[in-house]
Amino acid sequence: MNRIFRNTLFYLIIFLVVIGVVTYINGGNQNSEQLNYTQLMDNLEQGNVEKIQLRPERGILEEEEC
Repeated sequence: MNRIFRNTLFYLIIFLVVIGVVTYINGGNQNSEQLNYTQLMDNLEQGNVEKIQLRPERGILEEEEC
């Protein structure tokens, strides 16, 4: 029983470290800025918007440029 617990714990720690590294790499260098509607429309017309992320009250909706 003790050996099974140690093996499970070892793989769980490895899994958590990998998840942490992936999360750090994917979300580490994102610069964001909150804009009101007028500022957003001005930036859209000038072509300055690379990505838009909308955060509704329940959940997250992401719209990326294709």
